[in-house]
Parts: sequence; C-alpha cells; structure tokens
Amino acid sequence: MTQRGIAGALLAFMLVASIANGVVAAVPAWIPGMAAWTAAALLWADLSSGQRRQCLILIAVGFAGMAIGRLAGVSVYYTRLLHENQAILALIAGVSFVHMASPAASPHDLASPRGAQAFLRTLLGLNLLAAAINITALMLVSDHVSRSRPLGRLEASAFSRAFSLAVLYSPFIGGMALALNQAPEASLSKVAMVGLILAVLGIGFTFVVAKKRCAESLSEFAGYPLRPDVLWLPAALAVAVIALRLAWPRVPVLTATAMLAPLIACIGVAKRAGLDQAGADVVAHARVRLPGMSGELALFLSAGVLAVGLSSAFTASGITLPETAFPGAGAAIALLAVVLAAAAGLHPIISLTAMIPLLDPLGLSPEGTVMLYVAGWSIGCALCPFSGTNLILQARHGLPAWRFPQWSAGYGLFMWLLASAALILESILR
Repeated sequence: MTQRGIAGALLAFMLVASIANGVVAAVPAWIPGMAAWTAAALLWADLSSGQRRQCLILIAVGFAGMAIGRLAGVSVYYTRLLHENQAILALIAGVSFVHMASPAASPHDLASPRGAQAFLRTLLGLNLLAAAINITALMLVSDHVSRSRPLGRLEASAFSRAFSLAVLYSPFIGGMALALNQAPEASLSKVAMVGLILAVLGIGFTFVVAKKRCAESLSEFAGYPLRPDVLWLPAALAVAVIALRLAWPRVPVLTATAMLAPLIACIGVAKRAGLDQAGADVVAHARVRLPGMSGELALFLSAGVLAVGLSSAFTASGITLPETAFPGAGAAIALLAVVLAAAAGLHPIISLTAMIPLLDPLGLSPEGTVMLYVAGWSIGCALCPFSGTNLILQARHGLPAWRFPQWSAGYGLFMWLLASAALILESILR
C-alpha cells in the first residue's frame, strides 16, 4: 500500500474511532487524534510550501505559549495536543463521503440557465449545496460556470460569499463545528434560525448590488443547473441529523453528522448502482479522496496546538476583556476585530482560537458564543485572502486572492452590522 493509501486508511479509522468516542465515552479521544496526527505526518509532503510554513508557525506559536504558561506555573494538559479538533476533522472526513452520491458532480450535459435570475438561483443553490457537501460545492459550481466564460470579480466574490454564508446555519461545516465545540450546550436550532436569516440577507445584498453595478454582465451570466435530485442530499442529511438528535440527544451534533453523512451517501450509491458499487466507492474514497483533505487536516491539527498554547499563555498573563453589562456590544467589538484581522490576511480560525480564553468576562450565552464564532468565520472567510475558499478560487481560476478584501469590503461592513445587531438583540432578549 502506498503512503497516501496508508494515510487514507488512518483517516477512515479516525472517523470510526471519533464516532465511537462521541457515542461511547469510554473510548478515549486520543485514539482518533493519534490516527489523525500520523496521517498528517504521512501527507506532509502533499502540502504546498505556504501551507507547511503556516502550519509550522501555528505549531511554533502554540509551543511558545505552552512554554510561557509552564514557566508561569500554569498546568499544561499536553494530552489535548493529540485530540484537539479531532471531532471537527471527523466531521470533514465524514461529510466528504457525500461526494460519492452527489448527482451534481456531472452536470455537463445540462443547459445552463442564463440571466440575473439564474445568478440568484446559482447563489442560493451553491449556499444550499455548501451547507451539506462543504467546499466540494464551491468547486462544482465555479468549475461549471467557468466553462461558459472565465470567472471575474462578479462571480468570484459572489461565490465566495454564498459559500461562506452556509456556515451561519449548517452543522456540516468546520466553522460551526468549531463553535459548537466551544459551546456544546448551545441550541443549534436557535443559532441556525438566526443564521439562516442572515444568510438570506447576505445573498440578497450581493444580488441587489450586482444587479445595480453589473447589469450587463448579469444578462450574460450562465448559471448552475439545479434540479430536485441535486438537492435531495442536503435535505436528507439535515433531516437525518435532526431526527437522530431528537431520538438520542446525548450524541453530539458533530458525531451525528460524521456518522450519518457516509451512511446516506452509501444508500444513495446503492440505490443508483447496487451494494457492490457502494462498497467499491467507499474503498476508493478512503484511498483517494480522504488523503486529499491533507490541507484541512494539517491546518486544524496545527490550530489545535495553537489553541492549547494560547490558552496557557493567556492564563499565565492574566489578560481579560473588561466585564460589561452589554454582552452583545462586547461581542460586536470582538467580531469587528476578527473581521478586520481576516481582511488583513489572518485566517478567522487563528483569531477566533486566540479569542477563546478572553470571552468569559463578556458573559455571552452559549448561543451568543456560537453566533459570534460562525459570524466571524463566515464574514472572515469571504474577506480573508488566505482562506481556503478564496485560495481555491485563486488556484482553480487564476483569480488574485489578495483582491478579495477589496471586492467584498462593503459586504463585510453590511454583514458585520447585521451580525452585531443579532448579537445585541440576543443578549437583550436573554
């Protein structure tokens, strides 16, 4: 077996072991964590030089923070290094299996709808698909649209926003997973309801501005064909996760999603091509596609080291945010810091991770904490030139990633105002 094949097998084991850890507390979290780290070591050569440099910086800062904490007498729980963020990685691995059953993967034979309404439907469709199949949706839609004409500022910025908006309500995306990991007692339904409203308003803002400024380009836009059989997968996943959570509340939403996504994908393939084909696709997916998540694997593991280190350093420093009688206002200021840092090139996962030890004095509710995280992730990823979203658009379509902060500056301000209003209103009603 090749090195990538071994890594794929380890990631499949990580997925199974992480699900077991979520269902049976007796299964230690370090087991899937160790599998993830071993796979990351095997896949290190697959990373670009920029990715390796970023990961090494995160790890170095993390260990520096642990050293600071240790020198100050703060207890450092080194075992966290093995399993920090492993539940998020299991989610990414589990959701990746959805690609097997997605009929949207080969829409080349379909005529593309055209015009402004096709643009709006494409944004809505991308958002819905992203809610279930993550970054795969962005690649499918952008690749299809680029066959008619190369992607420009209009399409690139709009696709980046539509994709990133899905994190506001979808439990299938890493940003929501990170947020729920920090506030597991939060009500997902409440957060998702607010997030869905913000997502619709964000897409509406993008469409209205595009229609006003780029009417001619919109008239020639060739969109992505959406059909009911394309959208059954996101709907099936959402319904299944909700049903499992109602029947078995103690199972974390991350575990439920990681468990159900491959199962539903297998059912879809078996219905279309038979059980034998479903089994063959699972093996092929583990060997080929799971090693393809090397970037996410390295980033989340490195960010886990950073989280442990910063937690130790901040505890040692005694730095805190001032207590406030208005938690929502404090959260709005914290969100602004994340958004500005993202526009400057700092990935939201880094700023959000650094902020974890400082949030307690704000007195946010669990729902407020999750809303702050997903809003920071969503707005930040649309603005950040080094987010995976914008780097994919750069790599696949030759777009300058450093222009995204400029292209989406007005959008970022609009969404920050909306999210801040939601945070303040949540704290008032609570």
